[in-house]
Amino acid sequence: MDNKEIDAEIISIVNNNRPIELTTEIISQLEVGDKIYSGHEEEHEYSDSATPSYFYFKVIRKRFETNAEYAKRKSEFDEFKIESKKRRKETYLKLKKEFENESAS
Repeated sequence: MDNKEIDAEIISIVNNNRPIELTTEIISQLEVGDKIYSGHEEEHEYSDSATPSYFYFKVIRKRFETNAEYAKRKSEFDEFKIESKKRRKETYLKLKKEFENESAS
């Protein structure tokens, strides 16, 4: 397992009232290869709540994960492997018991 390239959110702006204007402050943070997502989401109503309409502007940049991020991801993966093996063993033992009882009948 190696450090991998990840998407990092560089800029995230949400505005409920009006479209987001591109400023020199925003432009100065951009780099070649950045992915820019912008748009408008309409209001959504649900049975018990609602989300108002809004404008958004997001900049995503590829970067390599830090050593701390890598260590966290590796630790989570190792825990997942241990839990997965434990669940498989439990399932195996249940099935073994079920089929042993079936063949004894």
